[in-house]
Amino acid sequence: MEIEFSDVKTAELFNTEKKLRGRYGAESAKAIIKRLSDIEAAASLEDLRNLPGKWHELTGDYRGCIACRLSGNQRLIVKPADPAPLKPDGGLNWKEVVTVCLVNVEDYH
Repeated sequence: MEIEFSDVKTAELFNTEKKLRGRYGAESAKAIIKRLSDIEAAASLEDLRNLPGKWHELTGDYRGCIACRLSGNQRLIVKPADPAPLKPDGGLNWKEVVTVCLVNVEDYH
């Protein structure tokens, strides 16, 4: 799968291990790098469902986004590139999502 970033600064942060460690700490940086690697290796979002991190759809303010656990309560949040492919029932078609945009890393709990 392909990963898009909102801007050049965000891309630089998430593609530089030293900057990730400085911003999120060593444990979370290691998990972020692993999850980004998982995304890049996947053919579609569906391939991530059974991988570590408990990938799941979000509701509320993050409706339409997908999150996975990094460490503690920190979550990596991504969203399908526009337009998001939907199933006939209106749910997200994980098998059709081949590009995601990194939204944020945060504790939204």
